[in-house]
Amino acid sequence: MKKIIYSLFIGLMALTACKKEMEPVFRESIDKRLKDTLDNYQRILMGAEYGWNTLVFPLQGGAYNFYMKFTDSNRVQMFADLSEQTANQMQESSWRLKALQQPSLLFDTYSYLHQLSDPDGNVNGGVDGAGLQSDFEFAFDGMQGDTIKLRGRFNHTVAYMIKASKAEQDLHYSQQVRRTFDRVGSLQTFFIRLSSAETKCDLQVDISSHRMLIGWQQEGKYRIYTSNYYYTATGIGLANPYADTVKLPFTKLDNATWNNNILHCNIDGKAATITETVLPLQVDTAAPRNWYNEALAAGDYWQTFNGWHINGVEDALNVHSTARYYSFGYWPQYDTDTDFLPWITVNAAGTGLTYAYGVFFDGPPVFDTKGFLYFSPFAEGGTRPSPYTPVQRTYQLMADSGGFYMVKFAEKIYFMVSATTGKAWIAWYR
Repeated sequence: MKKIIYSLFIGLMALTACKKEMEPVFRESIDKRLKDTLDNYQRILMGAEYGWNTLVFPLQGGAYNFYMKFTDSNRVQMFADLSEQTANQMQESSWRLKALQQPSLLFDTYSYLHQLSDPDGNVNGGVDGAGLQSDFEFAFDGMQGDTIKLRGRFNHTVAYMIKASKAEQDLHYSQQVRRTFDRVGSLQTFFIRLSSAETKCDLQVDISSHRMLIGWQQEGKYRIYTSNYYYTATGIGLANPYADTVKLPFTKLDNATWNNNILHCNIDGKAATITETVLPLQVDTAAPRNWYNEALAAGDYWQTFNGWHINGVEDALNVHSTARYYSFGYWPQYDTDTDFLPWITVNAAGTGLTYAYGVFFDGPPVFDTKGFLYFSPFAEGGTRPSPYTPVQRTYQLMADSGGFYMVKFAEKIYFMVSATTGKAWIAWYR
């Protein structure tokens, strides 16, 4: 009898367990819950009274800001910081929400946003076939306060949507957004100096790629960092705090005016100016030797493709005018106590590279304790390229008695800058 009761008890437990497993966790169906989620996101997107600022960070670098206003007819009115024109000219396209692997926001007709992904590199300055590797279909990746985080479905581009203000909306629709910050492109020194009562920074701005090299002193050390930046309705913002992991000396710049070759502005609400500067706040005294020794240790050479940038002009000496020009280099210890500048050309068959001319330098250059280096050319070899003047002026400028300082921009990329004027430099690649 005990065995029968025990068996019945076990059976009842099994039935109870099965019944619990069969009970649905959610009261509504999956389809109903997905619809509710999408409806909620639709209410949020359309409920932003003054629209959204959407910051997009493509994989190829840079940061881009799109002002968006969503309507109930699945249309989105959009402005973009791609240029002053796109920041003031509204473009309308379509959008929709869809339940894919995650609730997703799709921009399904060509818009300013699609330009970042355009496979034609001429459209966005990116790589042919991939553009800047951005997205126009995004999965929702969380929301905190007035900020929605998105992640691209193809390239996994990170993007943020932040509720815009009435002032920002008004500036776009009244076509009053100005790109005054871009006037810094007319300043001709390699570094420009941002100064306020509390902050001093060295900046090197690449307007076309929305990138900025920032140098500043922190706890007695000079730090240098490359940050993406985007344009706002009143100025620019740095990727920090959305993407950068380094605490930068400022996060936004606005209310810029241009007067007598000086940019007046506010940084984080405090008055500041941006002017030319010959030297950075601190010269990297190790950079010249590091530049030289990196190529020496690899048995390699540095090369530049456009040669000297002088007074705001790229390839100022017109090295591309020489026959079949490809690049010229700097080869440490090409021979004992001798460095070499080869003039590299495409061979006559067009199938490879060669050099038939070069200039010899005392090797190594002179490195002084202030972080400057000095070159001494002493002989030529081979057949002079034609025309010869760009070649002659190139190596003569390297013999400038004022010397040069080095800035490590990235792995295997250095800038060599005139310590005399700060307005002439070479970008070396390896």
